[in-house]
Amino acid sequence: MAKLKKVRICVIGDIMIDRYIYGSVDRISPEAPVPVLEREREELFLGGAGLVATNLSGLGADVKLVSVAGDDEARGVLSKLLERERIDAKIADEAGRKTIEKVRYIATKPYFQMIVRVDSETLRGISKSVENKILASLRRCVKDSDLLIVSDYGKGLLTNSMIKRVVSYAKEERTPILVDAKHTLLEYSGADYVLPNSKEICLAFSHANSNDDDVVLPLAIRLEKEMGSTVIVKRAERGATLVKGGRVKSFPSRAKNIVNTSGAGDIFIAIVGLALASGSTVERAIMLANMGCAKAVAREHPSITLKDIM
Repeated sequence: MAKLKKVRICVIGDIMIDRYIYGSVDRISPEAPVPVLEREREELFLGGAGLVATNLSGLGADVKLVSVAGDDEARGVLSKLLERERIDAKIADEAGRKTIEKVRYIATKPYFQMIVRVDSETLRGISKSVENKILASLRRCVKDSDLLIVSDYGKGLLTNSMIKRVVSYAKEERTPILVDAKHTLLEYSGADYVLPNSKEICLAFSHANSNDDDVVLPLAIRLEKEMGSTVIVKRAERGATLVKGGRVKSFPSRAKNIVNTSGAGDIFIAIVGLALASGSTVERAIMLANMGCAKAVAREHPSITLKDIM
């Protein structure tokens, strides 16, 4: 493995608050056939692009984050989380937009299981004035970075016009760009690396969802040709598949004890991005990410540190 060094990484994407409410379940409600969660504790974390940035920071990178949020009460919570994680963030506030928040209710007894997730978000494209603010911050961020990571959850930040500017900025500055996009993958044509999961690569080509080799591998090869990008497909229990120069290579999953997979994809991207920016080959970056994710998903809240990696 190439020696990790202090690198500068710019992250743009949908940032959110991940709220976890834990408790035990030992009875069913008399009002409806649903479990009753006896609330015990609550934890707050950054999610989405915020989780990518948090793990990059924990791994020793100098990370800057560019995103959008609402002008609501949750915005104050988001600010406190950014301060806690010491993330250098340029967040543009938009009137009428909800700061994205995901609330997960999780039973820890008799066994660890998510009961329900409640989302609060605004699914519309950002305004032109907010877009201009974000692009100004992004341009400065990209200019001073060794790598750009795009974490596009399809929540309205990365409109089609934004995507074109994001890719062009990276190309102008000769900054490698790594993309994780949920719904608009093909719009990022020309990106250096794209990291879809098996569902997203099927969606890109209007194919029924599948994680089988006879579906995923041809689609990954096609994606590389159409986008001109190195393709890394995240395949959960089947590990990861790399398509580079028309050649396919598989990397088995290292996960053995799985407790929580929420955010595992964001952690995978953070490790791959940091390794690449540190001079690693893409093959070694994927191996490192698989090992790191195996440690991360064995925890109640998936996370990774430099100590884990070393």
